[in-house]
Amino acid sequence: MSQGELVFCGQSEDMVDFFSSCEYECPEYCNPFDIYVDLTSVHTRCSEREAATYSRMYDITSAYRNSEIYKGMLGRIEQSCQRPEKPMIPFKSPPVACPNSMSSSVPALRAIADQESKDGLYQKWQMFVAYIIHILPLQYNQCIYLHLFPILSYNNDTKTVIIPKINADTLWDVAAAEVRNRENRTGEEDAEENVHFSTERTVFFMGSKAGGKTAILLRFLDRDEAPKPTLALEYTFCRRARGHNTSKDIAHLWELGGGISLSDLVQIPITADNISALCVVLVLDLSKPNALWETMERLLESARSQVEKVCALLQKTRESRSGKQQNQNRVPQVLHKDYLDRELINPFPVPLLIIGSKFDIFQDFDSEKRKGICKTLRFVAHFFGASLIFTSSKSETTMSKARSFVNKLAFGTEKPKSVSTDHSKPLVIPAGQDSLSQIGPPMTSDVDIGALHAKNPLELWKKFFERVFPPENIKERKELKDPAKDPQYNEPLIDSMRGQKDQELEQYKREQAKSWKNLALDP
Repeated sequence: MSQGELVFCGQSEDMVDFFSSCEYECPEYCNPFDIYVDLTSVHTRCSEREAATYSRMYDITSAYRNSEIYKGMLGRIEQSCQRPEKPMIPFKSPPVACPNSMSSSVPALRAIADQESKDGLYQKWQMFVAYIIHILPLQYNQCIYLHLFPILSYNNDTKTVIIPKINADTLWDVAAAEVRNRENRTGEEDAEENVHFSTERTVFFMGSKAGGKTAILLRFLDRDEAPKPTLALEYTFCRRARGHNTSKDIAHLWELGGGISLSDLVQIPITADNISALCVVLVLDLSKPNALWETMERLLESARSQVEKVCALLQKTRESRSGKQQNQNRVPQVLHKDYLDRELINPFPVPLLIIGSKFDIFQDFDSEKRKGICKTLRFVAHFFGASLIFTSSKSETTMSKARSFVNKLAFGTEKPKSVSTDHSKPLVIPAGQDSLSQIGPPMTSDVDIGALHAKNPLELWKKFFERVFPPENIKERKELKDPAKDPQYNEPLIDSMRGQKDQELEQYKREQAKSWKNLALDP
């Protein structure tokens, strides 16, 4: 099976002949099953590769449906369904240790050992020793088994190996014990276990509309593709092995399109299942400073609100199960004890990365405006306990640094150590490497701070920022609230048909209004 399509079903001896007839020969000393599974698989890493492999798989499935093997298989199925008594399933007899059978099976075993040893499953000598033990008669290898497994015993009368009953627990008892163990497990124990087992994390990308989120995501996935507009909410995933012969970690990647117009969709990627391993990446378009603050504020508020809602639901569920109130929070702590200005900030509940995109356009701004935007974003990142980095899709250096930051969130790799706070260069500030004293006061000093009536430092910086960069017109943003009027989703054929239907609807409304006016009502 491949992509839900039947590629081949028949006798094993017919498989090589069928694929050979399709001009796909099996190399010598190779396992045909491994070769043909890879041949009929669809590779989704690259769009061009995916199209080519899907076309090849479709050609093979079409050839199989037109083959005599397929027709014969359907005939045998019909015959077996009509039999009153179904035949027994045959099983292979144990292997016999003789020189002829061993010499005939060695080439195939050697091909398997070569392939699986390259994959790191075992070494070749281990395969050879296991095969020798396997083909020996029981009276010779029973001593080997009993030596390797002292818990076993051998019954000379029945000539069988006796396995003692170790535990009387059922499968449900074991599963219930595992659930209780996970509920009582601490964060340190989880981290220690994750060293040996694969982990799954969720990275949620959101930010300015057409701000370069897809370009950053493709660079992280190492895909050489042209970025395409994001349709509402898109999902993909990637895997990464920690080392040789280890389980692969999985990163679930969500991308929210449309800027702030689709902020309600944050409830889809932020759920109770992934809240303990959730990270957020906020991408802000530096070339549009007038929309920068509102984009940041609206999206972070939506994400924080959903996170708090999920945490409250989990807290309520745990209290109902235990019957008493608990103060534990499933959301991981982002800040460490030595974090600067810890008592003066309000950290985001999950790890947060703020990326300022389009630095190539931003660097042409006036020096004072550029400095003001840099200071404001530094304060915002420090206030939320986030990392901050500026990037440009035209600079491989900045994109590579952004990828390392995303790698830290997705797979827990080593945190980048480089720091750059010069506003004339791309900012690179990991979380905890900045302070309020280094950032300094807001961008303007000719305004009385007391007259602004700010409730907190974040609101104070907002008032200063919006004095220099007034927000965009609210009416224009409301018109773009409807995705059907968004030029990003423009489709001429569908739009013309919808315009025609709208005109017909308006004409129908006018006709109905006239008919009601001319209708004579009885007194």
